[in-house]
Amino acid sequence: EIRKSGQMPGVFNRVRRKVDWLMGLELQSRTDPKAFPRTPKHEQGANAATDAIRFVADKEDWDKKRSRVWENMLMEGVGGVEIIHDFRPPMRQPRIKINFYPADRIFYDPHSVEPDFSDARYLGAVVWSDADALAEEHPSAKEAIAASVSESSVSDDYEDKPMWKAWSDPKRKRVRMVLMHYREGGEWKWVQFVRAGIIAEGASEYVDEDGESLCPMELASAYVGEDGNRYGVVRDMFAPQDEINARRRR
Repeated sequence: EIRKSGQMPGVFNRVRRKVDWLMGLELQSRTDPKAFPRTPKHEQGANAATDAIRFVADKEDWDKKRSRVWENMLMEGVGGVEIIHDFRPPMRQPRIKINFYPADRIFYDPHSVEPDFSDARYLGAVVWSDADALAEEHPSAKEAIAASVSESSVSDDYEDKPMWKAWSDPKRKRVRMVLMHYREGGEWKWVQFVRAGIIAEGASEYVDEDGESLCPMELASAYVGEDGNRYGVVRDMFAPQDEINARRRR
C-alpha cells in the first residue's frame, strides 16, 4: 500500500529490540541450580545433589539450551526440553541427557490449558534424520524406515530444513520420526514411529518421590489465552509496532 502511494516503506523494528532486551534479562538474572535441605540432617545430601545437578548442567550445556527455550517462549509462545538418561556399555553409570526441541518441532494436547502442560494427555516432538542413521539406531525397524522414505506423499507440517534441499539428493534420503509421550491408564508411556510403523515403544522409566509415573518432556508457555491458544510477547507487540510504523511514515 505504501509503494502504491509512491512512498518508501519504513519499518522501525521495536519487536526485535523488546525480545533482545528480554533475552539479555534472562542472561543477567541467571543463577546456578542449588538443592536445599529439608532438615539440618539433610544438609550433606543437599550439597551432593547440588554438585550432581551442576555437573549435569555443565555437561549438557544447559545455559545455552534454556536460553533457546526462553527465546521460543517469547516468540512462538512454547518451549521445552526432554530430560532422559542414556546407558550403553561400556558405560559404568547412566548419563543424563537434555534434548532441546525447537518450537516448530513440538506438538501437544490441544485441550491442555495449564502453562506448564501438567494437564496434557500427550506431548511430543518431530525429528528429521537420515534414514541410514535412524536404521543404525533402530536395526529392528529397517523395513518400516525404508518404506517411509519411499512414500511419495509429503506433509507441509514440520517440514525438513533446509526446505529447498529436502529430497533433492537421492543419495541422502531423509525420514521424519515422531517421538510421543502419552498418558494411558494413569501411566506415562512413549512411542517412536515413522510413517510406515512403530520403531520403538515402552513405558516411562521415570517416577516422582511418591512413585507416580512422570513424563520426561518439560514444556512451558509464556501466556495461555481463554481459547487455549499459547503465545509470547511478540503478539502483544503487533499493535504498537503498526502504530509506530504508521506514525513515522506520516
